[in-house]
Amino acid sequence: MDDYPLRWLFVDMNSYFASVEQQLRPELRGKPTVVVPVMTDSTCCIAASYEARKYGIKTGTNVAEARKLYKELKIVESRPEKYIEIHHKIVSAVSSVLPVDSVLSIDEMSCRLTGKQTVRENAVEIGREVKRAIREQVGEYVKCSVGIAPNRFIAKVASDMEKPDGVYRDNEGRAPSKAVFAVPDGPSRHRQEDACPLEGPRHQYHRSSLRSAGGKDPRYMGECSR
Repeated sequence: MDDYPLRWLFVDMNSYFASVEQQLRPELRGKPTVVVPVMTDSTCCIAASYEARKYGIKTGTNVAEARKLYKELKIVESRPEKYIEIHHKIVSAVSSVLPVDSVLSIDEMSCRLTGKQTVRENAVEIGREVKRAIREQVGEYVKCSVGIAPNRFIAKVASDMEKPDGVYRDNEGRAPSKAVFAVPDGPSRHRQEDACPLEGPRHQYHRSSLRSAGGKDPRYMGECSR
C-alpha cells in the first residue's frame, strides 16, 4: 500500500574495505578476506568479506581467533588512501544518476527523491540505476544495498534489510518491522521481517578514514528523521 511518497534513497556499501580490496586484488575474489589496521594477531578485523562472515568472522573479531575459525583466511593490511579514492568514485557514480544530498560516512550516502521519482516503480528503478552505475563505474565487486523510504532515517534502516546487494523500499513511513516489499536485482518478492538492525557498530578507524575523505561522522541518527 503506497501511503507516503518515497522521498529518500540511502546507499550503504557492503563490507566496504574488504570489497574494495577484492575489487583491486583479483586473487582475493570469492575468498574469505579480512582487513586489519596492522599485521599482527593481537589486533581485530576492521572489515570482513561476506565469504569470511560465513565462518563467523566479522568486524571486531580478533585476528588470532579469526585464523582459528578459518585457517586459509586472507588477511590484508588496510590502505586508507585506496578506500578514500574509491569513495570519491562511488559518490561520482551515484551523482551520475541523481544528486547526492549528504555523505554520512565513507560507505554511506543519501539522496533526495522529488516529483515523479517518489512513485514506487520509479524510485525502485532509480535504486537499480544507482547500483548499475556503481558496478559499471567503480567495479562489480564493490556492491551496495539501497534503502528507499519516506524519510532518511527509515531509508537508512531499509538499506540494512536486503544485504548484500539489494534494494528495499518502505512506503509506510515507519521502520520495516511490519510487511515490507523487497525488490532485489532479481524477481521481486514479498517478505515479512520480525526485526531490523538500526545501526551497526562503527570502528574508530572507520570514522578517521571518513574525516580524511571529507565526509561527516556517522553518528548522525538524530538528523536522519528529516
